Amino acid sequence: MDQMFTLEIGNSWGMWLACIPLLAVIMLQSVLIYRKANRAKDLVGLTPAEGKRAFRTGLITAIGPAFSSFISIIAMSAVMGGPITWQRTSIIASAATELRASQYTAEAAGVVLGGEGFTVQMFCACLFVMAVNGIGWLIFCFLFTDKMSIVTNKISGGSTQLMNAFATAAVLGTYCYMASKYIQGTTTGGLKKLPDLVALVGGSLTYYLLTILAKKCPKLKQWNFGLSLLGGMFLAAAVALVVV
Repeated sequence: MDQMFTLEIGNSWGMWLACIPLLAVIMLQSVLIYRKANRAKDLVGLTPAEGKRAFRTGLITAIGPAFSSFISIIAMSAVMGGPITWQRTSIIASAATELRASQYTAEAAGVVLGGEGFTVQMFCACLFVMAVNGIGWLIFCFLFTDKMSIVTNKISGGSTQLMNAFATAAVLGTYCYMASKYIQGTTTGGLKKLPDLVALVGGSLTYYLLTILAKKCPKLKQWNFGLSLLGGMFLAAAVALVVV
């Protein structure tokens, strides 16, 4: 009964009222960032049509990662409640990270997250660990985000072309690092990990095919990334139904 009572508190109006102020700040920040970005398009020479297209591309691209986080959000809501899940994912944008922090906290106390023995005290301990886990990133962003332009200028020596090369290399390195665990998991986990590899290969092939099609239909180009993510996810889900 402990976990049921804890979840009842986690979904209570009191928790919603406690979470709403921070959510309101995040929404305000989103509006301010959008307004600032909208003004910045004139500084870089974007036309109103190009600005709308860039915004639409970013919006579409965000759909894929949102789908991938959806399952983690459902799992976290089931054990921590809706209010804190919404609040934490709005700050960190990763339900999986917050869920792992809660799991590690419960395991350290010798109980199962959301299971027998998951008392209100354990719920509060999970909230504390999640806050500590994310505060380092927030402090770093607060102190150093505005200084990153100095770092990039030092690295590139003011060369736009060199900076583009560094940015491309960083993105490729990030993608390869994130993809490597899925390839490694397939070699060690057998057929159960096959959907992971299918998601990686399927998403890549979908992006490649969409890039070819975009040469004939330029408007498709802004949809490429979001559609490739969805393509990889659906292919992996189809394989999972057959294999797992």
